[in-house]
Amino acid sequence: MARVDGDLAALDVEPGPCTLEHAPLTVRAVGFWHDLPVSYTRTFDDRCALRRGTGALFEF
Repeated sequence: MARVDGDLAALDVEPGPCTLEHAPLTVRAVGFWHDLPVSYTRTFDDRCALRRGTGALFEF
């Protein structure tokens, strides 16, 4: 989060190819960054695209 200053949409953690599976996932993160509210919602084509776009943020 520090390198994108709390802007989750700016994450581009692991560029690279993914298979062409269509298994959409919608993720949401809500919280605070330096006392400022942060809200992020995005739909990815599949788990690989999610991992490529957000790194470990949603790996739980």
